[in-house]
Amino acid sequence: MKRKKIVIPVILLAFVIGSAVYASGESRNISPESLEIRPGSIEWAFTNNGVRPEKKLIGMINATEKTLDVAIFALTNPGIVKAIKDAKKRGVAVRVITDKGQAETKTQAQALKLFLRAGIPVKINTHDGLMHLKMAISDENIVSTGSFNYTKAAANKNDEILMFLSDPEVARSFKLQFEKMWVDKQHFSDYRF
Repeated sequence: MKRKKIVIPVILLAFVIGSAVYASGESRNISPESLEIRPGSIEWAFTNNGVRPEKKLIGMINATEKTLDVAIFALTNPGIVKAIKDAKKRGVAVRVITDKGQAETKTQAQALKLFLRAGIPVKINTHDGLMHLKMAISDENIVSTGSFNYTKAAANKNDEILMFLSDPEVARSFKLQFEKMWVDKQHFSDYRF
């Protein structure tokens, strides 16, 4: 008898993890006043409700001290692009994985060229599907995820969610997936322009 695979969406999984892992921690909707991500917390923001989640994401990137791994489908928001590039300037080890189709768009290609010139390695998928992840791992301790692409439309027009999970165990799980993709030469390759 063949078993059916059950696929749990990332956001639902995050809430399940949140109720188990963060029982002693804190869950809260992002307040626009605070860019700090509290240890042991789950924080989230829906767009179109007056909260600017990209500011919290930029705050996370700006607070990164050692490593920043980003796997993102669309990456065109100038503020986020600048924050990633500035992280590299501060000495943070930055790596980016993105989607090959998105990498061919004019604005995203410009962002990726900036990264390569700054010494940030970039990989794109070579498999038939989309590299549709939307996650960043800061210092192997904080993860951002959700439906939120790093675009102006995601911040200003779309209905999106951006979540922050502050827990080393959760971050290790995301980092493991990122590493699998990073070293997978069959399905990913270095981006060149």
